[in-house]
Amino acid sequence: MSLLIRKSPPEFTAQAVLDGKIIDCSLADYMGKTIVLLFYPLNFSELCAKELQAFNTRINDFKMRDAELLACSVSSIDANLAWCRVAKKQNGIQNVSYPVIADSDGSISKSYGVYYKEYNMSMRGTFIIDKEFTVRAVQIYDNHLTRSVANTLRLVDEVIQSRSFDEYGDDNTHVVDNYFNITHI
Repeated sequence: MSLLIRKSPPEFTAQAVLDGKIIDCSLADYMGKTIVLLFYPLNFSELCAKELQAFNTRINDFKMRDAELLACSVSSIDANLAWCRVAKKQNGIQNVSYPVIADSDGSISKSYGVYYKEYNMSMRGTFIIDKEFTVRAVQIYDNHLTRSVANTLRLVDEVIQSRSFDEYGDDNTHVVDNYFNITHI
């Protein structure tokens, strides 16, 4: 797995479920926006359902930042469609209002380095891609851990607020200073 930070993200086109319909979803469709690509392990699992629903409850916070959520897992489009029809209280993701991408052959997960071959599933991973189509943040978790929606929003804010980086690294001290309310003497 090569490090994707500061590189163009692997592009893909795949089927996804959005608003109860099957659509073609291409990463390039979201160029010019901040993209939050969420990989998750399993459809129909309580942990994944709760996590995707938690992101959905904050969808307007992402949209206010001109950020788009995309979820992806090694699953078939039929499985995604079925899961999108299951009510929240039954560990479903009904009413999730962002694309849920079917990566049935694992090629997207493999290209992002989150494919867990032994179990034929995606690891839980978050990739934040800026408006210039550069990967700026990567977080990969053990599948038994969940992501923090608030922390993901904080990272999106940092990506949006950060200045351009050069070959010597970022000069983003203003972001850190503001986040921790640090005052310089």
